[in-house]
Amino acid sequence: MPKMLTVCPTRGRFKMFKDMIESFIDKTSEDTNIICSIDEDDADFQQYLDFINEKGIACFFSYPITVTEHINNVYNSSPGYDYYHITNDDVIYHTQDWDRIAMGKLEAAGGGIAYGDDGFQGEGLCTFPIISASVTGALGWLQEPSLNRFSGDSVWMELGRMAKCLYYCQEIIIEHRHFLNGKRENDLENFERIHHLDRMAFANWLSNKSIIDTRKVRGALNGGK
Repeated sequence: MPKMLTVCPTRGRFKMFKDMIESFIDKTSEDTNIICSIDEDDADFQQYLDFINEKGIACFFSYPITVTEHINNVYNSSPGYDYYHITNDDVIYHTQDWDRIAMGKLEAAGGGIAYGDDGFQGEGLCTFPIISASVTGALGWLQEPSLNRFSGDSVWMELGRMAKCLYYCQEIIIEHRHFLNGKRENDLENFERIHHLDRMAFANWLSNKSIIDTRKVRGALNGGK
């Protein structure tokens, strides 16, 4: 069976992280591992530490860095998986063996990018993507390095569309508990500041790097045809 690694950066949302991990453990098969990543100056650091030790979860600790740096640090330190999945500390997994469903879809397709229904934007956004290692290996990253925290899902969606390897798995429900859909407290001020910067970074990637990256993805999947 193929193996998958889930990567979860988290900061300042221990209660939501705890709920996410408990749903992950309940709904995920033994074919998938998870590694979380935490800043050592987090106000909830001790709670995180006690909980991950209790659950036996692998974790990277670091000085404060961007979410993208957390994701890519874990990815670069964790070779040998067939698939990689980016998740958040504000999600709940609802579908039993969602990971096997996604990997099965990608195995049948020969690789690519899969995603489920986040209960918010559905097919409209590649939230919490599952990506084959052939694709991430060709690019050299799990999240586009110019980003801080947002728009990674937009990058993966555009790459999937352009390389014709994007697969929506409607039967997979990975609920996003976002403040914009009323499922957690408002974080608009911080969201708007960083989101604006990342939208500019995404636009720059789309204009200057997306064609090159699409060629890399196509080459990884079908010999460049």
